[in-house]
Amino acid sequence: MTMLPAGMTTRPAGFDDVAAILDVVNACDIAVIGHPDYTADDIAADLRWPGLLLEHDTLLVIDERGAAPTVVAWAYCHNDGHGEPEADLYIHPQTQDAVGPWTISWIERRASEILAGGTKPDPHVSVGNWSNDAIRAGWLERAGWRPVRTFYRMVADLAPDTAAPALPAGVVVKVDGTDEDLRRAVHACVSEAFRDHWEATERTYEAFWDRAQANAGYDPSMVWLVEVDGQPAAAQIGTAQMAADSTGWINYVAVRRDYRGRGLAKLLLRLGFAEFARRGWAHAELAVDTENPTGALRLYEAVGMRQKHAIDLWRKDLRAAG
Repeated sequence: MTMLPAGMTTRPAGFDDVAAILDVVNACDIAVIGHPDYTADDIAADLRWPGLLLEHDTLLVIDERGAAPTVVAWAYCHNDGHGEPEADLYIHPQTQDAVGPWTISWIERRASEILAGGTKPDPHVSVGNWSNDAIRAGWLERAGWRPVRTFYRMVADLAPDTAAPALPAGVVVKVDGTDEDLRRAVHACVSEAFRDHWEATERTYEAFWDRAQANAGYDPSMVWLVEVDGQPAAAQIGTAQMAADSTGWINYVAVRRDYRGRGLAKLLLRLGFAEFARRGWAHAELAVDTENPTGALRLYEAVGMRQKHAIDLWRKDLRAAG
């Protein structure tokens, strides 16, 4: 098993560590994509994510060799609510390579504990990796992981006068993430629409909204529901998590199967773009599975979005601990 270098210690993370974690995450992102991609609010959201147990599911690696102890690595691995591990890791670029492989082995051990007693037919753990991060990809490959999927971060540039589109006959748009009936309709739209997605996990109403609201920048005034002839047909959730970068983030765009092919996804996206522009933001972003079976990538390109970054999903098959 890979060993940590002498002078390195570990402990779980806490909310007092947000600034130190952000320093590591930003250093990693600047080294790979040229700019920070996280905020302190994002780190805090990760630490309070539903189901995450700080004591068991988080890891900091501390370099004790300098004048003051310094956080050089941050990782987490927790139960996603369905007995499957969710994980990520960041290793400061100036840190010795041994820390990366050791942190990956920690994720594998914690993931096996989470999988223990489960019924998954193919127990595994996955992490995302910027497609141009060859160093971390090398660590993962040597540890027996493999890339299984690629996602794009898409971006659209917004003019200040971006206007909301006209609504077709029979279409009504409601915006109110505090309304119980609307929230249930949004959950129903997302649940049905995402059944077609790769390895989709359907969540209960309560679990879905716990996670949606845990995202940094969640704003109930950016929860859209489209009704067609009085029936819930499509939904979208945006957030302000990238507002500091003059960017609105779209977390979900979902159209129920019977209502596809009517332009409702484009309608929602353009409504979101108009709202982001009204708030003074210059960009809209979202993430998409490049192999999405419903043609989402083509849809986003059709409304003027383009690829900004690529992220590979790496996976390792595991046996549950015990």
